[in-house]
Amino acid sequence: MEVLELQTNLHCEKCVEKIQPHFDEETKIETWSVNLDADSKTIKVEGMDISERLVADLLEKEGYKVERSAGRKPGFWADHKKWKRASFNTLN
Repeated sequence: MEVLELQTNLHCEKCVEKIQPHFDEETKIETWSVNLDADSKTIKVEGMDISERLVADLLEKEGYKVERSAGRKPGFWADHKKWKRASFNTLN
């Protein structure tokens, strides 16, 4: 079983009620929960063959989005200048 914890832009119980049917109907998801108490509102999803893209797609059905994986800071690929320079160096 895989576990994902992702930061979202959900902010209240009404938001959670809107996404509930989509997450409850998804057969790959065993359990899911939302933590609205933390500053970084997170959704925790457990299941088989789940991915960040799957969660993002389900959230987007109601206009919400994944901000980033909880606990993961933006790294190399988030810094446009670093990866652009790295790709330039690789090709030349």
